Amino acid sequence: MVRCCGDFVGNGGGGHEFGDGQRGVEAPECGCKQRRIPCVSVPPAPAVNPATNKLGHLYVAYADRGTNANDKADVFFTGSTDGGTNWISPLRVSTDSTTNDQRMPVLTVEPDGTQLFMAWYDRRNDTNNSLIDVYGRFGTTAANGSVSFGSEFVSS
Repeated sequence: MVRCCGDFVGNGGGGHEFGDGQRGVEAPECGCKQRRIPCVSVPPAPAVNPATNKLGHLYVAYADRGTNANDKADVFFTGSTDGGTNWISPLRVSTDSTTNDQRMPVLTVEPDGTQLFMAWYDRRNDTNNSLIDVYGRFGTTAANGSVSFGSEFVSS
């Protein structure tokens, strides 16, 4: 299992044993690990690649502060090809240039393991940072575990 903010959020192999006796791995790149966002209001979204040639490939989408100090929430992606022992550096998936919020991502993987899809709530189009659109991006998964994302699009 993958653990972020003290909660188990996905399945994986290996890792550490936590207080309840379950085994898991801690995803150190989760933004809530650094306590920069409230963990209970913005849970990470885990996914496991179901393809037999990609066993142990795990993905996590989460919201965290943006790279701009005034940006309270952007959407990021990280992944592992070894059941959660090691994680790739987080990739910012919401590419807007505003300081408006993007949060509450969801993540799913095609049954054949070749593509994944992320969607999230996005306020980039509202100057008051209150009206919400839903944006998304498709990603193609390679055999080596790398993920290449296409352009983001609004779906609402």
